[in-house]
Amino acid sequence: MIAPAPHPDIKALKSVVEKNSNYEFIVHIPGVAEADREVLTPGNAELYIFHQAIDQAGRTAALFNTLYKSESSVMMMIGGSTNLRQLAGYDVPIQFESLNGQWDDVTPVINSNFRDFGFSENSNGVFARYPPIDVPFGKFSYPSNAQIILYQRIGSVTTDRPLLLTWPDGNRKLAVLIGEGLWRWRLNEFADNGNTQMFDELFSKLIQYLSTLEEKRKFRSYPLQNEFSNAEPAVIESQVYNDLYELIYGNTIRLEIRNEQGEASTYSYITSPGSSRYRIGGLKEGIYRFTASTSINSKTETVTGQFLVKAQNVEAQNLTADFGLLRTLSKESGGKFYTTSQWAELTTDLQQTKTASLIHSEETFNQLINLKWVFFLLLALISTEWFLRKYLGSY
Repeated sequence: MIAPAPHPDIKALKSVVEKNSNYEFIVHIPGVAEADREVLTPGNAELYIFHQAIDQAGRTAALFNTLYKSESSVMMMIGGSTNLRQLAGYDVPIQFESLNGQWDDVTPVINSNFRDFGFSENSNGVFARYPPIDVPFGKFSYPSNAQIILYQRIGSVTTDRPLLLTWPDGNRKLAVLIGEGLWRWRLNEFADNGNTQMFDELFSKLIQYLSTLEEKRKFRSYPLQNEFSNAEPAVIESQVYNDLYELIYGNTIRLEIRNEQGEASTYSYITSPGSSRYRIGGLKEGIYRFTASTSINSKTETVTGQFLVKAQNVEAQNLTADFGLLRTLSKESGGKFYTTSQWAELTTDLQQTKTASLIHSEETFNQLINLKWVFFLLLALISTEWFLRKYLGSY
């Protein structure tokens, strides 16, 4: 996000993006919160958002001129500090018919014909209650291949003027939001519903849509998921295309997987119509980086990426009570199953249940030789026998 000055709209978008752990939101405000110059170098970010593009003071004009011509996607937010006359000078295909400084108050309406990503069923109902934002007065021209995401509603009348639109530009996407005051939308939705679900859904999907570049490479390799459990194999899919971008097979794919300690494992397989995926099992918990390479027309193509392996928590897999299992357990153990609605029945049954008498037994083992009375009894019997034999002359 590049802006000439702080603005609550920046905070509103930042709050949305930071909910997604796969994205990093960096703000650059000259003289206030300056980002690393490397991030502002073309190609080092998937999406650049310019607030108040192009600003009247020219604080971000040089950056806009550089990044707008790069391969990264760009989203422009037009507001009160935008120099509308300079848009044409930077090859932005948005031209306003009236530049008298007048502004309209508008609310958003979803374009039902937009299909690149969807909205929740009741989104328009929530949007209709949003407070208006400020947009430049009058009609304007825009690219013929643009897709309109939101229209402007003035009062109760839905116009044909775009509020939010996007169009392709080579491998990237460009977008323009014509308006200032998004923060009011998010604040209003939270006040009405206790959450910001619709606002967050719109802009999280928009940012994800814009930051996903059109894939034109002849070799693609990617994990099927961003996260795998250590109880399942990690799956890497590889696709190879010819000059007409038709899938071809028979290429040898070489994979190198590195764990967080830098230890590498190498794999190799050949793609076929039924085998474009490679499964790697036995990976421990951690972040893994992979490098996939293959040869296309005697040229080596390489793709890098990463994925996460998480420890599987069996107990957290099913957090819903299994009433069928509970009924079976109670039946087999001689018990009874109750729901919360049967609380009174449970109380009655407990009061009527008689306490069963319990008999406790204890067993111990003791050798006979340890009993003294037995010892003396045997000794007395032996002694008596000896005396009688002696006395009667038996021997």
